[in-house]
Amino acid sequence: MAALILLGFWLGRQAEQAHLISLETNEAQYQDLVLSNSKALPVSAQQPAHSELISASVVIASDAFKNFLATLISILGGRIDVYEALRERARREALLRLRAAAAARGAQCVINVRIETHDISLSSVEAFAYGTALRYHTPGV
Repeated sequence: MAALILLGFWLGRQAEQAHLISLETNEAQYQDLVLSNSKALPVSAQQPAHSELISASVVIASDAFKNFLATLISILGGRIDVYEALRERARREALLRLRAAAAARGAQCVINVRIETHDISLSSVEAFAYGTALRYHTPGV
């Protein structure tokens, strides 16, 4: 039983680390695309040529070890913190997908960005991000 728990810990840790590395790599790819939770246009911005509502979502499930640990904590009592990292990864992935959707549409920024999170089950969480993608006139076109 202990070997199974340790295997669950190791496999879950490997998957989480691989996802975090992937997030960092992909976030760097879209770092020039501005996200803002403000409803207003950026001060220096001209009138956009096109605006469009875009959205992105992701569902991420917890690994077996974290489920075991959360069950143990709920039996013994106390705050279940093991799902906070899961929620943060889901939020980052949803924002990354939102940036990718905006870039695919040729947008330079996304304003009025909102993120909703929902617990789908005891061991999985959904993050849904949406905002208004703005594309400006390109000089010389």
